[in-house]
Amino acid sequence: MEYHFLTQKSRADKAINILKGLTQGILSDGKVTDGEVIELKNWSDQNSFITSKQPFNEFMVAISELELETMSNKERFDIIEDVFWLCQKVESDGVYYDALTSEIQTLLGYCHGIMADYILEDQEIFSLQTWLKENSHMQGHFVYADLFSLVNDILDDGIIDTNERKMLSEFLNGLIKRADSENEVLKEASFNPILENVEIKTFSDLQFVLTGEFKFGKKSLVSQLITDRGGITKNAPTKSTSYVIVGEAGNSAWAYSRFGRKVEKAFDLKKSGINIQVVPETTLLNALK
Repeated sequence: MEYHFLTQKSRADKAINILKGLTQGILSDGKVTDGEVIELKNWSDQNSFITSKQPFNEFMVAISELELETMSNKERFDIIEDVFWLCQKVESDGVYYDALTSEIQTLLGYCHGIMADYILEDQEIFSLQTWLKENSHMQGHFVYADLFSLVNDILDDGIIDTNERKMLSEFLNGLIKRADSENEVLKEASFNPILENVEIKTFSDLQFVLTGEFKFGKKSLVSQLITDRGGITKNAPTKSTSYVIVGEAGNSAWAYSRFGRKVEKAFDLKKSGINIQVVPETTLLNALK
């Protein structure tokens, strides 16, 4: 399918990548809310250089009708599915950006989609986890690495509590706000480590909590190595925890202090006087040698 824009190709490619993610996010929970319709219309208004051209103009007319009170959720859903289909048809022509940058733009659009109505549903979180797993090849980018670690931590026990929902909502809103203000795909962040520089001298009867993804291998393997040496692994930090081990897979820019649920809880415990250490995977591996 051919399309022509009277502007730089980079702007067109980016806009389409974001729209693709936006529609995916909206469709993820099976319903279309008024807030999500407003988000789509905002995209349309901000990208009129695309929406006035073929083949997008026909779809944008349909989007303009989404606010009609007589339109059912199914009718809304079908229209947005059509827009997503169109994005897939034209994205093969988008060659300005490299593949990873295009996919990060799609991810940012997806975040817009699930947060458009300011309500983060359980189904949207589970769908986001599925999307992230299906796009694991993106783990080299810090945006993906941050989000993947946070979502996995939240869904580790299969239960989403109020604080976890609030944390993920704040993360997504912050990500969207930052990307919008930069008007570009997010760049690599400089890493500002806050992890303790301590040694692990013994494992016997000490409790360990693992968070993030590990270069060494799966968490189950790392956990087994700890228990083989007499240590105990737990799912979340408590007053009895000695070490929280932060996996270093993906990218060194993983934002330990801001986005890791288990890390945040560990530092809350430290503030209350609990002797708990938060250390990188490297520290554990050195102790296992």
